[in-house]
Amino acid sequence: AAMIPSGAEALIVVTSTDIGFERNGEREIVMVFDVTRPTGTALSCTVTAMDSTYGRVGTKEQAVPASDDETTRVRAAVRTTTTAVTATVAGCSVLD
Repeated sequence: AAMIPSGAEALIVVTSTDIGFERNGEREIVMVFDVTRPTGTALSCTVTAMDSTYGRVGTKEQAVPASDDETTRVRAAVRTTTTAVTATVAGCSVLD
């Protein structure tokens, strides 16, 4: 969980849970994850794709719009320089 300052005293807690991924050919991987944050909070999440040696082969900033639901399932397609074998959410930040 990331604690993100949002004003003088308020802290917004954002958590992401990796669900899985799908490979779309050799140059793209789709990361599926759930993100939980207060309702009405828009986020930007950084998704990183990695190869078999855990080297980074792709990164995407995925916008997550504000929602009436606390938890949203997100699908982020990440273009890669070579074949990715896994992907993860590096972190999310609140959009003003």
